[in-house]
Amino acid sequence: MSSKEVGLLLTFPSVHAALTTEGRLKAAGLALEMIPLPRDISSACGYGILLGPGAGDRAWISDVDLEASYRVYETEPKDGSRRKRYYEREDTKA
Repeated sequence: MSSKEVGLLLTFPSVHAALTTEGRLKAAGLALEMIPLPRDISSACGYGILLGPGAGDRAWISDVDLEASYRVYETEPKDGSRRKRYYEREDTKA
């Protein structure tokens, strides 16, 4: 079974921080999706922003009130079973 990176998931300390970041990233032209967080990830906010695998140069990350970021991977099973996602936490401190 192999896996591929499918995106970057951002979590936030509050709903306000998530909504503010959503507006900023949309204004910067990034494609994103606001999603409820999967059970695998705990956050004070409960929502996250999922960006595609080409999230740009990420210069914007220093201006964001972020709790954590996670690389999102999806398994590619060969036997036709259901795909699963897993998350790898990144160090967001610069």
